[in-house]
Amino acid sequence: MSILKMVNETGTNLQRLYDKVDYLKADSKTDRGKLVGNSNCISRFIVEEMLAVKKLTHKTGGRMWVEFVLSVTPEDKNRPDTAYMELAKDFVTLFGEYQVLYAVHRDSSVRHIHFMLNTVSIRTGKKFSPSPSGLQRLKAKTNDILLQHGFDIIKIGAEQMLDLTDHSGYIGF
Repeated sequence: MSILKMVNETGTNLQRLYDKVDYLKADSKTDRGKLVGNSNCISRFIVEEMLAVKKLTHKTGGRMWVEFVLSVTPEDKNRPDTAYMELAKDFVTLFGEYQVLYAVHRDSSVRHIHFMLNTVSIRTGKKFSPSPSGLQRLKAKTNDILLQHGFDIIKIGAEQMLDLTDHSGYIGF
């Protein structure tokens, strides 16, 4: 069973944003940066670009980013990393109007993909705030993508996709 979790982190501190980007892009987790991608931004300047969108839309307060983590099954050690990157690229299309940094991490027993979204849309200036029904739609669309790539679908309910543990105070993530 694949799992998609929205990480519960308030994410209001600029230094934590830089730290989160460093964590996602860490060479030790991403095969020296080969497993990092982006959408609607340049990954080298993602923080600056995210801040620019927030300033242009006058939405500089509150949560700065939202993070999702996707762990897919079955974990096939013979499946190339490029297959996970293709899955990530397709998943990112679900957030078409947001800046997204994503990274496949290989630092645990199961490869998993982190997605960090700017909370402000580059098109509408609206803040990303998923409702339970929005998470249910995200789950359904994610399952379609997982099936296309030969992975198991997400079977947990949408209400279980929100990780309720507060990760805001974690050092080094």
